[in-house]
Amino acid sequence: SAADKAPLHGLASGTDGANGVYRYGTSTVFPTDSYNNTNYWVDVVLATTASNTAPVVSSVSPANSASAVDTGVNPSATFDQAVTASSVVFTVKDAGNVSVAGTVGYDAAGRTATFTPGGALAFSTTYGVTVSGATNAAGQTMAAYSWSFTTAAAPSSCPCSVFNPTSVPATLAANDPNAVEVGMKFRADVAGTVTGVRFFKDGANTGTHTGHLWTATGTLLASVTFTGETASGWQEAAFSTPVPVSANTTYVVSYYAPNGSYSANSGYFSSAADKAPLHGLASGTDGANGVYRYGTSTVFPTDSYNNTNYWVDVIFSP
Repeated sequence: SAADKAPLHGLASGTDGANGVYRYGTSTVFPTDSYNNTNYWVDVVLATTASNTAPVVSSVSPANSASAVDTGVNPSATFDQAVTASSVVFTVKDAGNVSVAGTVGYDAAGRTATFTPGGALAFSTTYGVTVSGATNAAGQTMAAYSWSFTTAAAPSSCPCSVFNPTSVPATLAANDPNAVEVGMKFRADVAGTVTGVRFFKDGANTGTHTGHLWTATGTLLASVTFTGETASGWQEAAFSTPVPVSANTTYVVSYYAPNGSYSANSGYFSSAADKAPLHGLASGTDGANGVYRYGTSTVFPTDSYNNTNYWVDVIFSP
C-alpha cells in the first residue's frame, strides 16, 4: 500500500510499476529491480515554495445564482492554491439570515472545502454562502468570497409516501399468526404533516388493523382504525387531525396486526429507502429499522430482526 504524508506519497506497487527498487553493482546504477514491495527506508527532503499571493476561490458548487438545486446539496469551494484546513470559515445562511448548522471538510488533493449541512435544506429557498479566513503556508489570508443559490421546489407528487403504489412485498404473508405491531422508522427532509398510515396486506392478514404514529422515543402522536379494507394490496387510513412533524427528525409509523401474517422483505433496510422528501432509514442511522413488538394490544415497536421491511408507510404533506 502507499506511504502517504501529503504533499508526498511513497507509491504503492502497481501505481507506476513496482516500488522498493534496487540494483546490484560495483558503482552507482539506476535501480530497476524490485522484490516483494520491500521498503529500503530511503526518503526525500522536499522544500516547497510559498505563494506570493493570498488564496482565492477559483470555482464553487453549486454555481452562483444556480436554481432548482437539490435540498441535499453540500456546497463547496475550490481554491487556486493549497490552504490550511483549520483556517477555512464556511457560512451558509437562508433568506432570513439564519445560519445553517453543519460541518466543514477540506480535501487537500483537490484544494476544496466542503460544507455538509446537518440536514437537508428547505425547498424553494435562496441561500447565501460565504467562504473566508483561508490562509496559505505563508500566512496570507484570502478575501472573503460569497455566492448564492436557490433550492428546488417541493415535489408536486405530495401527499407522498416512501413506497410506490405499485410496490409489492417479496413475502406477501409471513408464516406467523401471532398478534404483533410492525413498523418503519422514517424522516422527512422538510417540516410538514403526517395525514395517515398505509400498509400492504395479503388476504391472510385478517382482523381489525390500527395505524399509529410515534416519536422516536415512543410517544404516541396519533392512531387510526382501518375501515373498508380490500382483501389484499395497499390499505390507507387518515388520522382525524394531521400531525405536524419536524424536518430531519426520526419518527415511527406502524400498524397492529392481530392475526400476524404481515408482509415482509428480509434485509430491506440494510440500505435506506429514499423517495424525497421522505426516507425510510437504513439500519444504523438511528438504531435498527424494520421494527416490531409482539403483544395482545398496541405497543411501541422496539424490536428488530434482520432489517426487515414490514411494508408500513406514511402519508406526508410538506
